[in-house]
Amino acid sequence: MIYAIGDRVSLNWSQPVDGLGSVVVTDPGGLTTTIAGIPYLGSMYAATFIPLTAGHYTVAWSSTTKTLADGFDVQAAVSLITLAAARQWLRLRGTDTVDDGMLALIVATASATVQDITGPMIPTSYTETYSGGGLSIIPDHQPVLSVQSVTEYLYTMAWTLTEQALGTQTSIYGFTVNYQTGAIERRVFGGSPARFFAGEDNVLISYTAGRKQVPEAVQLATSGLVKHIYDTTLPSSPNRGRSDEFSRPDMAVGYAVPTFIMELLQPFRRPPGIA
Repeated sequence: MIYAIGDRVSLNWSQPVDGLGSVVVTDPGGLTTTIAGIPYLGSMYAATFIPLTAGHYTVAWSSTTKTLADGFDVQAAVSLITLAAARQWLRLRGTDTVDDGMLALIVATASATVQDITGPMIPTSYTETYSGGGLSIIPDHQPVLSVQSVTEYLYTMAWTLTEQALGTQTSIYGFTVNYQTGAIERRVFGGSPARFFAGEDNVLISYTAGRKQVPEAVQLATSGLVKHIYDTTLPSSPNRGRSDEFSRPDMAVGYAVPTFIMELLQPFRRPPGIA
């Protein structure tokens, strides 16, 4: 079960009442948090925990007669919406937390599906190779937020290029970035354009692509896709506060991404690739 930093993680332990002591959560760095006074909700003990770092967490339940070891994983910024926002969108009751682990997986899956359509929304780092010979290189992932390094290779020799503002020159081994188009442009004397060294996969680029803020329409589309996956993969239950009355005909089973979600994402869709 994968969560994002800042998500509310539901911790549940189903067992007969016999005097629960506490639950201890240990973060990836070894720091422990003890949660005591956990209420019994008729069939289980339920607590919540908000992780602040990425990595694997261990959970140790203890009562007067039993112990239970559990755990969960946290990744940094893997989802376009929070687990809390997904629960609000689904209109789940505050006590209905049994599916939170699966819901976190659905949120991560929906986020990955949306970003497959739009390109990265969450800032993500990439290191890729491209063939030289041209005046510019446009990285595969857009929009480009920043470029960490560009290195040209001519046989076994490597030249590290430096980013310089247009109209200036800090080195003949330079480049500029057009942040409107995402193009990385080779520069030499006086900022003049030049060609990258010709070769096959001989230019190594490390960069970050994504957006500083996820657009509202993309968050709405992700929420709708979460509901679609949730309603079509998890069995119905009288204890769930679902809003099935708001389902649409084009959200029927068989559509991986419903039509109205594709329409919301239309302004952000990545251009088609070139084979």
